[in-house]
Amino acid sequence: MDSMTEREIAVAVDEELRNGDRRSPVYREAMVDVLRFKFHGTPLPTPYRPGSVEFDAYYSGNERGHQLYRKLQQA
Repeated sequence: MDSMTEREIAVAVDEELRNGDRRSPVYREAMVDVLRFKFHGTPLPTPYRPGSVEFDAYYSGNERGHQLYRKLQQA
């Protein structure tokens, strides 16, 4: 998969999280940001203060976003 639209990115993330995998909006945001980076080169932001709960959620979602990217590439 070479590229995805913004809509396709959102759908891919929502599908990945759909099956009982309840995560915070910040976690989801990070997954979307990673796919934007991978498919469009959009720089990854650092939107939260280190040590905050949001920072932890964002970087956990960031890791999951990279996993999802690899999964999409294999499909």
